[in-house]
Order: sequence, then structure tokens, then C-alpha cells
Amino acid sequence: MINEKKLGEKEVTKKQKSSEVKRLLTYVSKHKHMVILTLVSTAATALIGVINSEILRRIVNAAQTSDLNTIKLYAIIAAIFLPIMIIFVYLSEITANMFSNAVLRTIKDDSIKHVSKLPVSYLDHNKTGEIMSKLSNDTNTIQGFLQNGINYTLIIPFMIVFYAIYLILINPLLFVTSFITYPVFFTIGYRLSTKFKAGSKKYMQYMGQLNNSISDMIGGIAIVKSFCLEPSLNKDYEKKLEYATSQAKTNDKNLINGQLAFQLAQNFATLGCLILGGYLSIIGRLDLGSLVAFYAVLGLALRPLMDMSYMFFEAKATLVAAERVFTVLDYPVEHSGSYIGKDYIDLQKEPIVKFKNVGFEYSENVSVINELSFEVYKGQTVAIVGPSGGGKSSILNMLCGFYRPISGSISFMGKDVEDWDIDTMRDKIAYVSQTSYLFPISIADNIGLGRDKATREEIIEASKLAFADEFINDSANGYDTIVEERGGNFSGGQNQRMSIARAFLKDAPVLLLDEATASLDRQSELQIQQALDNLSNNRTVIVVAHRLSTIQNADVILVLDKGQIGEQGTHEELLMKNGLYARLYSAALNAEEVL
Repeated sequence: MINEKKLGEKEVTKKQKSSEVKRLLTYVSKHKHMVILTLVSTAATALIGVINSEILRRIVNAAQTSDLNTIKLYAIIAAIFLPIMIIFVYLSEITANMFSNAVLRTIKDDSIKHVSKLPVSYLDHNKTGEIMSKLSNDTNTIQGFLQNGINYTLIIPFMIVFYAIYLILINPLLFVTSFITYPVFFTIGYRLSTKFKAGSKKYMQYMGQLNNSISDMIGGIAIVKSFCLEPSLNKDYEKKLEYATSQAKTNDKNLINGQLAFQLAQNFATLGCLILGGYLSIIGRLDLGSLVAFYAVLGLALRPLMDMSYMFFEAKATLVAAERVFTVLDYPVEHSGSYIGKDYIDLQKEPIVKFKNVGFEYSENVSVINELSFEVYKGQTVAIVGPSGGGKSSILNMLCGFYRPISGSISFMGKDVEDWDIDTMRDKIAYVSQTSYLFPISIADNIGLGRDKATREEIIEASKLAFADEFINDSANGYDTIVEERGGNFSGGQNQRMSIARAFLKDAPVLLLDEATASLDRQSELQIQQALDNLSNNRTVIVVAHRLSTIQNADVILVLDKGQIGEQGTHEELLMKNGLYARLYSAALNAEEVL
């Protein structure tokens, strides 16, 4: 029994037990050379900052004794270190940007590769807008943190060590006094950042819902306009937008309050330095140069700590974004075996396709197919008919590996589908569905997808066999015409013929036709049916059809009724039985007479 949805959710839950930080660090480790360069350049910048403060201390003390030679010496040293510091600052910034872009590219590359391998069941149960939000908005959130926060996340320890050692060497008591209140305000800010994380998760979910609404409106724009649904959909969108805006305000409030806590920590540290430092200087326990140097380095130390406080909030949002992205990346890819078709199997005796006691359901306990068994032999044309919702298209979907049966077995060319390498098996199948999909590329490139490195001559020949060559040549730029989104610059029949041309070019031994003429007018149907007849020559064909007049010459017709085969035989044999097929055929004839 296989329930892909349950298996997928179980696998995601298992992987989510691993910390998002650890998961992100696996991507960081893939670009460790950039991280090391960033660490070295930023650590060098921090060290030079300490050196400059020491130079400042000595210059101030020299000024008090009017020691011009010492002032000149350290001014020259400071001038030497200045361009070096600029170089290291530039390196730290540029490497951090390069690093974040590299990590983002890796995550997005992994995401699109993974999505293309996800089972169709995952895409059925997750809305397109939500998936797009995760792979676009959320990955950009991760990039923003890596770009702005990687320095502080990875190199703050180095900076704090340099600065703390120097400050302690100047005056330990002044160091403790400056930072004594920091843990209190830090704790307050951290707690507010935790609330910010929870709020960020809600906000991202709302944004995913907004993307879903936009996707639904654009995808179904014809229905929206024909049923005048604009007001109700706009109202629904505004309601979701209000939720998102309200959550954004709450997040901003937590962010501002948290940053205020960190700002107070910085102000108390500065105030403590000035009060105690001034007092120590007055009583002679701290020279003026040391006080100036301490104050300068304190500013250098407080800056990364303040920036780190901001990073807490960005980090919380990033962890939420990472969690959402990883729910996609953690979902298991579609099943694939290792068999690549090298064993000899006598397909003259063995069936090319065999279903044995197959059961299938889209939702738990809602059965679509029950104990289904049939065989298809080489060169046969087998038609599958029956009432709507009877599981006809599900049979083709399982044969293509889009879905897996919950019981029974399916074999293809003598081997269980579960054992086949999924890409190798699909290479042997040409699939033409009811809804043709063309990509927003040229006509030639769309048809050329049927075979890798197909020549222009082969593409034209396939188009002629599909009766598409004439209207393609009449289009604006012939085969170089760019197809608009959803094939908007061509009719439904023309889109379908280009899809059939693609199937011709693939030249696979097994052809699956899923109601390929269902949504077309009578004239377009006749043209496409002729193209399909050409395509079916010397191939094994399984065809799902609602217009029974198109499958009268099939070798075997399977009549599905409530997920099982109610009848099977040739057209004439089934008519003589005067059963379900005869009733469906009679109804179809009456409908065509009306047309």
C-alpha cells in the first residue's frame, strides 16, 4: 500500500527535526573559500582598527607633552595603515556579496531541480502561488541575511576578542562597567526577536496566500471576467492583504522595541565609559590618551554588537524562510528504480503493458480504481472509455509514473514500473494530453523538446505529419515565431497539433492519448484525428476518448465502470452486448446529431 502524500509528509517531518541553522551551514560550507576570505579580511579590518586606536592613544599622550617627533611618527604609521584598511574593508564587503549570491544560486538551483522531480501528488496538494512564494520571496530573504549578516554572524567573535582584549588591557574596571548592563537589555531584545520569528512565519504564510490569489485570478481570468467575479475576488484579496499588513505592523512593533532595547544597551555602555573614565582620568588612574583610545575602541566594539542585534531579527525571519524552503527541498522526489531496459524480453509474447489487481486513490479512503487488470500487447490499439470520473486518465497517469498505485502492480515492457529508471521508461512513451502546453519559446524549440538535438529538417517533417507545417509557415516568423503564454497567439487546434508534432519527433514505441480531441470543434477534431492516426502507425497505443466515434477501430475497448472493467471487446462485440458501452455510444451519436 503506497500513499505518496503520507510518505512525503513523514519524510519532511523527519528532516525538519534537524536545525535550520545546520541546514543553512551545509550550503555555506559549499563556498568555504569565500567564507574564509571574508573572515580573514574582516578580522584584519578589526585588528587594524585596534592598531589605529593604539596609535591614537599614543598621539594624544604625545600631544600632552608636546612631543612632535612622536606625533609625526605615528601619523606616518596611521597613513600607511589607512589604505590597507580600505582594501580589507572592500574585500570583506565584496566577498560577502559574492558569497550570498553564490549560496542563493545554489539554493535556487537545488530547488528548481528538486521541484522538477517532485511527484505530481505534491503539486496537487500544494498551491502554485505558495510554492512560488517559497522559492522566490523566501529564498530572497535568506540571501538578504547572508549578504548583510554573514560578516557579523561569522566574524563577530574575532572582532569582540580583539576589541575586548585591548579594552581590558587599558582598564579592566572600565571594561566591566561599560558592559555590565548589556546582558539585561540583550535578554529583552532576544525575547522580542523570538516573537518576531513567530510573526514572520505568519506573514510569510499570508504572502503565500496572496500569491495564490493572484495566480488563481490570472490563471482563470476568462472565468473571472465571464462570471463577473472581479469584485468578490478583489474583496478576498483585500481581506488577505489586510491580514498580511496587520501582521507586518505587529512585526515592526516587535522589531522597533527590540532594537530600542539594544540601543539602550549601547547608550548605557557609552555613558558608563564617559562617567567612570572621566573620573579615573581626574584622579590620575587613567591617562587622557587611554581614555580617548578606550572610547574609540568601545565604539568599534558596540557597532558590531548593535549590528548583531539587528541581525537577530533578520536571522529569525531567515530561519522561518529557510524552514519554508526546506519543506519543499525535504519532500521526497518521485520514485525511480534502476532498470534501464537492457534485459532481453520477448515482447511478441509478453505484454508491453500489464495492470494486475491495481488499486488507486487520490484522497485517502476515496477509491478511484479497484482491482483493475488488463494487458496490452505490442502493436495493439487499446481504447479506454467510460463515464466521467471513472479513472480513465488515472490509468495513463500511473503508467507514466505520475502517480503510484496503492495496491497491485503495473509492468511495462516486461518489468514492474517500480523497477524502471523513471526517465528511461518515459523516453519510451509519447504522451498527448487533452490540454496541450507550449512554453514561451519559439515554435521550433517547442516541437524540438520531443527529441534532444533534433535538426530543423526533423522538426519540419514532424510538423508536416501533424498537419501543422502550413499554419506555422503562415505565422509571423514561421518556425521562429515565439509562442505567447498558454499558446495565446494560436488556436486550441493549432496548439494541439504542435503538441502532436512534438510526439511525432519523440518517435516513442508507446503512445498514450488522453482525450486529445476533447475540447476541439468538429473541423479541428477531424484534422487532429487524422494526425493521430498517422502517429499511431506501428506503435502500441492506449487511448482515452470521450468521443466514441474516434475509437471504433481499436483492437480492444475497455469500458470502465466505477473503477473496474465492466466490459471489454471490439466495437462490434460491445454493441452486441447491449450494455454500458452500447448506451454510451447511443448517447454519443445523439449528441453528434445535435451538433
